[in-house]
Amino acid sequence: MSKRLYPSGSEKRKKAAHQKKLIDKLPKLESYLTKEETSVSSHKLTNPPLESDNAKCDRPYGEKATTSLTSPTKIIVSVEPQQFSAPEHIISHDLADYFNENLTEANRKILICKGPAYFQNKDYDFSESSRTYKETNSNKSITRYFNKALFIRKLKNNESVERKWLLYSPSKKSVFCFSCCLFNPSDTSLCSQSGCNDWKHINSIILSHENSSAHG
Repeated sequence: MSKRLYPSGSEKRKKAAHQKKLIDKLPKLESYLTKEETSVSSHKLTNPPLESDNAKCDRPYGEKATTSLTSPTKIIVSVEPQQFSAPEHIISHDLADYFNENLTEANRKILICKGPAYFQNKDYDFSESSRTYKETNSNKSITRYFNKALFIRKLKNNESVERKWLLYSPSKKSVFCFSCCLFNPSDTSLCSQSGCNDWKHINSIILSHENSSAHG
């Protein structure tokens, strides 16, 4: 009769019971933690802590906070810069909403970060900007509007250059100079609070402004 090469069921049960006794003798994890640490580690962070209103005000616009649990008792809050992660509809495309009597530093930052193209409104319905003029030495009247073609400057060599600085405000129904409104405000209509809507002379006004030393 051949000799058995594997342990019997009785031997397996004895071995399992012996291993269980050894495991039971090992110290439990809770013995290494204080009462306070145990309560923190047993709490599941299913939702990150909500920010208070003061925290939201203190954090720079366009930045978000993230939390990470690095130990049972220490939660680190880090701030990561975000380039206007808020939905685009929150930031108005109308320069007049930010360029007013009290141009705050926060509004200035919004205008600079978004850039002039965001506020140009090139595809807007300019018929709303209509103004009626009486012809000189005549009883006739003529209606004029802002023309989309004014966003392009035609040079003498027939080269076309975009007027990236020129912005149209739907609320004011006027045009503004982006750079001068922010950095070099003056008494010229393109930098005033109401903007320029003299469509009868707009070509010469724009040309004179972009060639002026103030505009640079």
